[in-house]
Amino acid sequence: MLKLPTVNSCCRVLSLRMGTIVLAGLFTIVHFAALFDWTRPHPFLYQFFNLAGLVVSAAGLYGALRYRSNQLLAFSLYMWVGAVLSILGFFGTLILAFLPQGRSRVCQIIHEKPGLGIGYETCLHEFWKAALVVFPVLVVLLAIKIYFTVVAWSFYCLVQSDHASLDDVERTHYTAIVEQPEEERV
Repeated sequence: MLKLPTVNSCCRVLSLRMGTIVLAGLFTIVHFAALFDWTRPHPFLYQFFNLAGLVVSAAGLYGALRYRSNQLLAFSLYMWVGAVLSILGFFGTLILAFLPQGRSRVCQIIHEKPGLGIGYETCLHEFWKAALVVFPVLVVLLAIKIYFTVVAWSFYCLVQSDHASLDDVERTHYTAIVEQPEEERV
């Protein structure tokens, strides 16, 4: 089975629990606020994903506050799916940027946008300057996303291992032995 990485603390300052509480709390707030944004091209689909994200993030917050491994698993998997999609998006953007037809397509879209005032040839000429700024920023953001995903996963693993060790203790059977007084022994 695939063993995913874990860490011992969040940012070397916070405990895994506090890091997960902060993450889940921020995700809950962002998804709740996004429920009021109806300006997207497909508002119902967008709202469905925001509602699902709100439910999973709130479950992660509850799981972190109450040490519930099932809710933490849902939140951790949600974070992993987001990280994998970000990685795929990053590599897709990278491939698109370095293919000649990809650059020309991006510049064509930029040129056709009203109000930008960037010509097609100017876009092609300035593309590499922009890429030298954008791609390092994307790498840093991706690294941060993966790190916080590992923090949430590590807390889930910690809670899961604590539950497993408690289950082992609960499964141990003890036999009570009552000592009999001296005169009753035969």
